[in-house]
Amino acid sequence: MAEAQKILVSVVSYRCAEETTECVTSLQTSTLLPLEVHICENGGDEAYAEILALFEQTFGISAPTDTKGKQARTWKALAPGFDLTLHDAGGNLGYAGGVNLCVHSADASWTRLFVLNPDCRVQPDTIAALERYTIGGDYGMVGCRILFRESGRVQMYGGGQWRSWIGRARNIGFMNDGDQKPDVAAVERELDYICGAALYASRACIEAVGLMREDYFLYMEEVDWCFRHGDFKLGYCHESIVLHGHGVTTGASVDPGQRSPLSIYLNERNKLSFSRRFFPWQYPVIALLTLALTGLHIRRSGWGSFKVAIAGWWAGIRHETGRPDW
Repeated sequence: MAEAQKILVSVVSYRCAEETTECVTSLQTSTLLPLEVHICENGGDEAYAEILALFEQTFGISAPTDTKGKQARTWKALAPGFDLTLHDAGGNLGYAGGVNLCVHSADASWTRLFVLNPDCRVQPDTIAALERYTIGGDYGMVGCRILFRESGRVQMYGGGQWRSWIGRARNIGFMNDGDQKPDVAAVERELDYICGAALYASRACIEAVGLMREDYFLYMEEVDWCFRHGDFKLGYCHESIVLHGHGVTTGASVDPGQRSPLSIYLNERNKLSFSRRFFPWQYPVIALLTLALTGLHIRRSGWGSFKVAIAGWWAGIRHETGRPDW
């Protein structure tokens, strides 16, 4: 396999120093190097100080070999072929904003971008398998076999299928046995998007379609990104395994009753923003059907969640974007 010149890894953290540190630790086991790992801390100055202290304790580092100013610290060759940069975003930039900050701050020589959630753990061959698959199939964006960390069952095979009329996604392979081997070609025929928790993209694809849109703030940005893939193919690498804690920083949960108000609000709002952008002729029907589906929150988690869902839906109708006021 031809070695990639450099792989840029972007991790957006939000007040989860231990999770992020364990994510970086797992990345250090990668068999494919060099890696340039950028962490964007979106949780403010206190969260940045906490994660900086934990990095120093865990990795035995103190003064960085290269400092990019007050809001970033860079350790060159933290391990052979492994550079680490920690950014203080100075506020919450949102998910895409954090990813884009990492991309803009990186060395110009990277050829691949691996977007990874802080509650994800990679295996030694995770990135190498992604690279082999990307080269072998000439893919623009590739997803992994994402397994729930606790159960080992499948969260999704790479990503999901978008059901446009109801403004909802379906995770491909959800809750299958983690060792089950799917028909990869069939999975790829269904793939509409790659999950943003673990998304591997070629630089050529990114330069052609642009970076993630930042107006979603949180949720749907990777779906939007993949819908702009143009002539670049979406792929699923079954041999690349990522273990996902799911929802550690955002309050999302497999159990609807455990989802945070922010998660519910932005999901409802951003599905309308996305649908308006990509399905304008269907949008009036989508808006009505998604309104009806907010009623599911009553049965799943009560009236409080339903009220938040209605507020998110109404914000979407009003074309609100960006960071919510509350």
